[in-house]
Amino acid sequence: MKPGMRPVAQWSWGIALICFALTTPAWAGEGIWYPKDDVFARLVADPKEPQNFMIVADLEPFEGADRVSAWLVGIGETFGLYRRPSQREGDGWQVSVFAAAFSQFNLDGPSNDLINTDYQVGVPFSFRRRPFSLRARFFHQSSHLGDELLLGPNPPQRINLSFEAIDMLVAFEWKGWRPYAGGAYAVHVDPSDLERGLYQAGIDYRHARGWLGGIDIKWLEERDWEPGTSAMVGYQFGPNRGAHGRAMSARLVYYDGVSPFGQFFVQDISYWGAGVWFQF
Repeated sequence: MKPGMRPVAQWSWGIALICFALTTPAWAGEGIWYPKDDVFARLVADPKEPQNFMIVADLEPFEGADRVSAWLVGIGETFGLYRRPSQREGDGWQVSVFAAAFSQFNLDGPSNDLINTDYQVGVPFSFRRRPFSLRARFFHQSSHLGDELLLGPNPPQRINLSFEAIDMLVAFEWKGWRPYAGGAYAVHVDPSDLERGLYQAGIDYRHARGWLGGIDIKWLEERDWEPGTSAMVGYQFGPNRGAHGRAMSARLVYYDGVSPFGQFFVQDISYWGAGVWFQF
């Protein structure tokens, strides 16, 4: 492990183990195969959270490119495999799998040209005993540029970016608020000379009447710990006003800092946008 990442790993795993040891309850009843949701609620503002959304944004996708209108599209879900509930409803531990794709399309191009796509697949372990919850994942990501972008004028330099990483977040729930913090470490990365650490912290808010918002910040070691900040605010429609169950939300989004688009992580980006999220 690289020296710069040791505090991240020790801090994340140490906090998680302390929370687990101090709050582990007696398990209630039988385990549940294929639970319909997760004990760790999805993050509101993380642009790489596995969920389904469509955003229209105004952005400069990479340095030297013209500013364009773009679709930012996410398709992803977490599928629960097994849950062991605790005596309190909604608490327990769970093992799941997830898959997601995050793409950007140039709406000003002749055929809504694909800019970049990041594919993720992984296995999360989640644990919750209110007010504490945590999520640890092992996952793979690979990133790919669109053909039209590579064949067009002034194409960006392509990076054969892929990695396998372990990440962990610890959260605390209080009256609709949920601050969280953690980190990640890439156990394998291509190109192999890239630094492997990441810090992450943020806060979510969900109101019983449907209002929601959040801020998510990531600091990337490869970029000398420069931040990438994502903020979202919106309203969730439908009978399910929480993080679980079928629902739709409309949100305003803002991003500034290290690009979240895999092929362009060495660059900075800033954009505003509006979109809809679909929760299944």
